[in-house]
Amino acid sequence: MNALIDKMTWKTVSVLGIMLVLFMVLILPHEARLLSDIVGSQISPDTSLYYTKAALLEMADNYGQIGRNYYIISRLRFDVVFPLIYGLFFASVIIMGFRNTRYVKYFAWIPLLTIGFDYLENLAVSIVFFRYPEPVMILPHIAGVMTLLKWLTLTVSVLLMVIALIRVLIRPQRIKKAF
Repeated sequence: MNALIDKMTWKTVSVLGIMLVLFMVLILPHEARLLSDIVGSQISPDTSLYYTKAALLEMADNYGQIGRNYYIISRLRFDVVFPLIYGLFFASVIIMGFRNTRYVKYFAWIPLLTIGFDYLENLAVSIVFFRYPEPVMILPHIAGVMTLLKWLTLTVSVLLMVIALIRVLIRPQRIKKAF
């Protein structure tokens, strides 16, 4: 983590920010539209705050075999990259805003945890969808918890990012030194 903190620059933040915006403008709407067209619903485990085992199994049933297969493939196609982009962007902004504090190491880990929870959520849901209608014991419960933890850590990351940006705007000389 120290190496990441020491090597972080505003150029890196800018590149990650551009990648995030492009992903959110070009890829996410297209993927959401495709999933909606295939399953006939906008409801997705990824965009839910939390869901129970029963709700996830109902989604699996409503998606049908084609929808479940598409969901699994789409997680492998774009949802491997997206958490990395948003997580690293959030971490980079947090690092730049809190660089000279003793909290930077701890704060920077939060978006990285979000990446991990997002991956675990995708893995759990994909296994449930792949095996459906066969029961997979506790995995649907784990998927719901991972989704909730993803959203909680994402919310904390966004709040820390806003505070980091405020800190930078209050002390604009930090930007000049960072380039």
